[in-house]
Amino acid sequence: MPDNNVRCVAIDTNGIKWIGTYWGLAAYNENGFPTAINENKNPKSDIEFYPNPIHDNLLIKLDNSVSLVSVFDLNGQLVYSKNIDLNELKIITVFLGSLDKGLYILELSGKKKYYLKFEKL
Repeated sequence: MPDNNVRCVAIDTNGIKWIGTYWGLAAYNENGFPTAINENKNPKSDIEFYPNPIHDNLLIKLDNSVSLVSVFDLNGQLVYSKNIDLNELKIITVFLGSLDKGLYILELSGKKKYYLKFEKL
C-alpha cells in the first residue's frame, strides 16, 4: 500500500501489526502479508468487485491504475494471478471455482495497491 495512504500503525498484545489507511484497516502477519481486512465502505475509487460471497466467478471493475490481479488464501499462499493490460476492457471475470470454501484476499496492484477480502462458498 502506498505510504501516503497510511494513517496509523499499531501492534496489538498478540504481536499482530495493524495498519490503518484511508481504505480501511489491515492486520499483517510476520511475513508482511495481510491476514485481516476491514474495508472503508465508501472509498473514492473506480474499483468494485462482486458478488461477495462468490460461488465460481468474481467480477472485478478496475480503474486504469491496476496491472496485476492476485488472490491469496489466509496463509499467504498465492492461488491466482493475472497481469492486466492497462488498455484492456476494465471489467474482468476471474474464475475461482476450484478454490476451497473460505476467506481470501484480493490484491489489485499497479500504480496503487488495494487489498479486499471475499468469501468463497
